Amino acid sequence: MADIFLTKEGFTSLENELKDLVKVTLPAIKVRMANAREDGDLSENNAWITAKEEMEIARMRVSEIKAMLKTAQLVDDKGSKGNTVKLGDEVTIKIQGKAMKVKLVPTMEADPTQGKVSAESPIGKAVIGKQVGDTIEIMTPAGMQKGEIADKS
Repeated sequence: MADIFLTKEGFTSLENELKDLVKVTLPAIKVRMANAREDGDLSENNAWITAKEEMEIARMRVSEIKAMLKTAQLVDDKGSKGNTVKLGDEVTIKIQGKAMKVKLVPTMEADPTQGKVSAESPIGKAVIGKQVGDTIEIMTPAGMQKGEIADKS
C-alpha cells in the first residue's frame, strides 16, 4: 500500500468509521442475514443476496481501514511557521480580484466543498513551496489562471 498521510482529524475519523462498522453495521447486516435465512431457499432470496453482498463490502472496508491506520503517517495540520506554504496551511489565493481561502490537506481528506484541497490538486501543486506574495498559475478546465498567494495561516 502506498504511503498514507493523514491529519490527526483524518486518523480519528477513520478510527470512528472502523468502530461504527464493527459495532453497528456488521452486526445489523448479520441480523438481516439471519432473518433472510429463515425465508428458505437462499439461491433466489434477494434479501439474503443483498445482505451477503453488503457484508462483503463492509468487511473489505474494515480491512482497508485497518491497513490504512496501521501504515498512516500523521502530518501536522496546525499550519506552518514562516511564509512558505506547506501541507496543513490555510492560504488565501486571489484570482482575478476574487479571494478564495483553502486548507491544504492530505489527499484522503480532501473535500473542496469544505475548502479542503489536496496538496496534489492543481491548486495544491500551485501553492506548495511558494510564499505569501508569490504569483501562481493554476491549470483549470477553463485554462491557465494566474493568481497570487495573499495570506497564509
